[in-house]
Amino acid sequence: MGSLFYFIEISKPYVTRVTEVIKINQYFACRKLANMKGSKKKRILIDSVLAVLLFLIAFTPIGTPVKVFVNRLISFSPGMVDDDEQQTLQHYDWELRALDGQNLKFASLKGEVVLVNFWATWCPSCIAEMPGMQELYEKYQDRVKFLFVSNEQAPVIQEFLKDKGYTIPVFQSLTAVPDQMISKYIPASFVIAKDGTIVVADDRMARKWNSQKVFEMFDALLQE
Repeated sequence: MGSLFYFIEISKPYVTRVTEVIKINQYFACRKLANMKGSKKKRILIDSVLAVLLFLIAFTPIGTPVKVFVNRLISFSPGMVDDDEQQTLQHYDWELRALDGQNLKFASLKGEVVLVNFWATWCPSCIAEMPGMQELYEKYQDRVKFLFVSNEQAPVIQEFLKDKGYTIPVFQSLTAVPDQMISKYIPASFVIAKDGTIVVADDRMARKWNSQKVFEMFDALLQE
């Protein structure tokens, strides 16, 4: 009996320690479970916030500055149409009106190097490439004919140009656009050589129109 009592007395500290260890393990297990629940809630919250942000960026004007920034980041110079795929403009039967009310017959531009750009003030890709277009216009305005065409109301266009400090010549189409310059997308840009060949036909994406590559292309077209 003495030996038994002695064994029990000796074992008490060890039993106490084991109990403490079990309690500690239970404590951390509870904490882990709580953290997991908390992490799940945080993940749901973060996912919800991200979903709202993505929606705002993709489908509302709030996201326009972000889309403009991304478009500029990934833009590059427009390329020329391959020689064997270049087309000659079939007709110049197109009439436009400038923002100041002056009418322009496209046929009057025959024999000129022409850049036609279809755009809109609400289009992020259009907005993204406009600084480059403005620089290109300032450099070649006396030698190249520029037509920036929008179907928006004149006051909307004028306010946009004034706000941005752009001086590009904007027109509104009065008659049907020539078939070879019809695009489902904007921005859509077409560069026409002196002989009527469409050497650039580019749409959907913002381009770097103020690059050295573009300057060299226009210099070459002007020398033809």
